Amino acid sequence: GHQCIISKLVELSRNENVPSTVLTFEPHPVTILAPEFAPPRLTTLEKKTELLKNLGVDHVIALPVTQEFLELSPEEFFSQIIVEQFQAKGLIEGPNFYFGKDRKGNPELLAKFCQNEGMVLEIIQPEATGEEMISSTMIRKRISEGEMPVVTQLLDRNYSIEGMVIKGEQRGRSLGFPTANLENIPVLIPAEGVYAACTEISGVKYAVALNIGSNPTFQEQNKKIEAHLLNFSRDLYHSTLEISIVERIRSISTFPSVEQLTEQLCKDVKLVEKIIDCQA
Repeated sequence: GHQCIISKLVELSRNENVPSTVLTFEPHPVTILAPEFAPPRLTTLEKKTELLKNLGVDHVIALPVTQEFLELSPEEFFSQIIVEQFQAKGLIEGPNFYFGKDRKGNPELLAKFCQNEGMVLEIIQPEATGEEMISSTMIRKRISEGEMPVVTQLLDRNYSIEGMVIKGEQRGRSLGFPTANLENIPVLIPAEGVYAACTEISGVKYAVALNIGSNPTFQEQNKKIEAHLLNFSRDLYHSTLEISIVERIRSISTFPSVEQLTEQLCKDVKLVEKIIDCQA
C-alpha cells in the first residue's frame, strides 16, 4: 500500500517539477498520548529513510512529535505545516489518514482544504490480501507469530532486525557454532524459534542460523538473539549487525544431552544453507 502511494508521489512530483517529499512523525504520536499502547517499530527511522530513498523519494522529513504539536487543530496542521512550512503543491494519502487534534481531520476535510488552496490531492486505495486490508497491525501480528514468508509477501521484502553485537556466554563457540549475540534491538522481534536468515558485511552476504529465545537445554530462561554466521570467523564485537529474516525452521526445544543439541545444530545449518542463497 505504501509503495503505491510512493509511486504516485514520485510520478506527481515529476509532473509538477518539484521534489518528492515524505512526511513522517517521530516518534509515533501514540508514544506521547498513551505510551503503554505504543506499537513496536517495524523499522528504524534510518532504515525507513533508506527504503524510501530506494523507491525514488527525494526527501524524507521527520516531524518531531510533541504535546504542543498534537494540540494543533486540523486547520492549523494544514495551514502551518503543509502550506506555510512545506509549500506543498500536492498531497498523496491513503483512505485512513487522520490528522490534527483528536484525529478530527479526515480525507474529506483534507480534500476541502486542498481545493481551497488549489492543491492536487489523490487518495490511494488500500492493498488487500483476501478480504483483509494490508496494514502495519496485520504485519506485526504475523511477525509475532513467526510467519516470515507471509511477512515477506506483505512487505515485498524480508523483514530485518538490527542490533549491537555483545559478548555472550560463548557456549556456541565451545559447541563449534560461534554466535553473535545481539542486544538493543529497536524493532519488533519475531516469535521464538530458529530462523534461516542472511546478513551482509563489507559487501559480502552470509547465511545466518538465527536463534531467538531461551536456551532450555542449559536451564537458561532469559531470551536471547543469537546469530551464527555460516563460513564466517571474524570478530564482530561492538559492531552493528542487520539480520534479514527469511523463514522459521523450528521451535525452541530442550535436548536431553549436549550431543543431541549439537546434532540438531548441524541439521539447522544444513537447512539454512539450502534456504539461503548468498551467491544471488
